Amino acid sequence: MRAGSMQANDKFTLHRHLYSALNALRESEAMRSIQGDDFIDLYCAVKEDEYREFQEIITPREREILMFNV
Repeated sequence: MRAGSMQANDKFTLHRHLYSALNALRESEAMRSIQGDDFIDLYCAVKEDEYREFQEIITPREREILMFNV
């Protein structure tokens, strides 16, 4: 797949992989022992908030498509 040509279901793949990685980090005793519980909990919360905010943003390309198709 070319860069910038994201398929509709790729968004869900990213979503699944992102949350899978965050869950793995959240459950990792090794990372918790190195970084500490507070850091891991805060880091995961921040990344989840960043992703939610990112999903709310409409890109200029999406605006263009919506403008001509809605």
